[in-house]
Amino acid sequence: MGHTYLKKANIFSHHLASTSQPHSICPTQIETVRLSLSCAFPMTLPPKHIRPSEVEHAIHHSPRRKTSGYDLITSEVAIKLPKKAILMLTYIYNSMLRLSYFPVLWKFSV
Repeated sequence: MGHTYLKKANIFSHHLASTSQPHSICPTQIETVRLSLSCAFPMTLPPKHIRPSEVEHAIHHSPRRKTSGYDLITSEVAIKLPKKAILMLTYIYNSMLRLSYFPVLWKFSV
């Protein structure tokens, strides 16, 4: 019985050794990372977190009858979102602020 466990463990270790290889990194990528790490970060305070109540307030005070954007969500639909969707939107917005990432489509107006 112990022999089969040892055989399985050896097969599994061989599998892990063959599939878990580090990525090859070219020197230009290494230099790009070094340059970005050597730059000073701006000395500003991080933005305040957005609260779910603020998201709800923005949705309820958005103009009615306005055409939808690329996502095709109108204000009438947004008003009827459940609490769980409001919490998810809040999480997404706070993650965007934390990472300083804003989708390209949000930078254009319709």
